[in-house]
Amino acid sequence: MSTMLQELTLLHADHRTRCIASVDKAFSYHTIQLMTRGAVELFYDEKRFLMQGNWCWPCHPGPHIRFHEYPPGKSWEHRYIAFTGPLTRRWDAEGLLLGEPMQLDDETANVIAEKFDQMLRQMNRPGRWGQVHAINLLESILIQLAESRTTTAPNLPTWLHTVFTQLAKLDQDPDYGKLASSLHLSLTTLRRRFRQATGTTLHQYRLDLLVTEARKRLGHTDLPIKQIADELGYQDVYYFTRQFTQAVGISPARFRKSRQA
Repeated sequence: MSTMLQELTLLHADHRTRCIASVDKAFSYHTIQLMTRGAVELFYDEKRFLMQGNWCWPCHPGPHIRFHEYPPGKSWEHRYIAFTGPLTRRWDAEGLLLGEPMQLDDETANVIAEKFDQMLRQMNRPGRWGQVHAINLLESILIQLAESRTTTAPNLPTWLHTVFTQLAKLDQDPDYGKLASSLHLSLTTLRRRFRQATGTTLHQYRLDLLVTEARKRLGHTDLPIKQIADELGYQDVYYFTRQFTQAVGISPARFRKSRQA
């Protein structure tokens, strides 16, 4: 069985174009909720959010969570997925899981909604590969949301924009010490400030970018795996394969096969 299937269980998911459901509970698992039309009133314990239009928000263990249509009786478009398992702890440690509601621009909302619909179709496929597809799509959604939270945040500090720009040069190995010096920071201070700003480490953020780009090229091109590794700055295809497998749960070759199934 795929390592990914051992680490994450997809519980249930749905898409309702005219939703008037109400939720009032303490969660023992995680969910990602997506609204692309209408309005919702949401509470984490007593903390209130009134959301209208394109929003994504989490439900997770901890607070008592309530949400419903707003005003009462006026429907909203709702997609969600519920999941649990050890992989959620790694996603949380890497800063991928949402902590609070996040408003989306139209372009991001459309992309996330399309991935949600693909994920729902894969979950309904018989056999394990549909589940692997769905988990890959869920992780892709979380990565996109995490990237949007950092790269499109208002008043992004100049130093952080500089770091993002350097880390996004995927064909070049970053020199973290040189990067820190260019910002007049020690490497220790840069690592600390970056983690405080993004919820993840410099190395992990860079690795997430590489893995995300590798997944795109494996899924949407016929480029040989060695060429993909070379173009992403890996001198050793075996090291690329090991890092990709550790991050995704399956090898690049098996990932490509699952995307083409």
